[in-house]
Amino acid sequence: LTITASFGTSVPPYPSGISVSGFPTSGAIVTSVAINGVTHTNPDDIDVLLRSPNGTNVVLMSDVGGTGNISGNNYTIQDGASAFSDAGTNASGTYAPTNFETTDNFASPGPGSITQPSPAISSFSGNFNGTWNLYVVDDNANFQGGSISSWSITFSVPVTYSWSPASGLNATNTASVTASPGTSTTYTVTVTNPLTGCTNSNTVAVTVKT
Repeated sequence: LTITASFGTSVPPYPSGISVSGFPTSGAIVTSVAINGVTHTNPDDIDVLLRSPNGTNVVLMSDVGGTGNISGNNYTIQDGASAFSDAGTNASGTYAPTNFETTDNFASPGPGSITQPSPAISSFSGNFNGTWNLYVVDDNANFQGGSISSWSITFSVPVTYSWSPASGLNATNTASVTASPGTSTTYTVTVTNPLTGCTNSNTVAVTVKT
């Protein structure tokens, strides 16, 4: 992606897309987004937004990093990390989604005007299958530019738990349960990866003495 140097210019390809398939239609989680090889002579100009296949928009970084030149920096963006610096240079590392100019414009075919003062990766939910689109804009006519070499998304799909029999258990679909059977009982727990369909089972015997 080449970040050209003129006001409000979208960065070709606009958007840059990643096609995702094979996920369950619910339950998957976006854990982080990587933006690699970020180079710019005025990084404060860069606005980056990720749009999910179901239309959820999250501003990953906007107006961060001041005016100090950066070259080939790699950023992992995930909730819970420290925010990008507003005026200071942001070295390669892990940062939370950060927006210092709360209204940003991502021209068509982007989502247009977005006001998102506290963006969060956790806003993504639902069916993740389809095309994820990254929109990058240079928002300042200061005749400076740059590039992004690549980007990627990391997903996780939590496993599911099923305990049986249900008698005497406080729950049947969690990793840890409390068992209070009336008689000695052997419980079976089955763990399933919904993405691959792989399963594994084990048993726990609870002895009730009378």
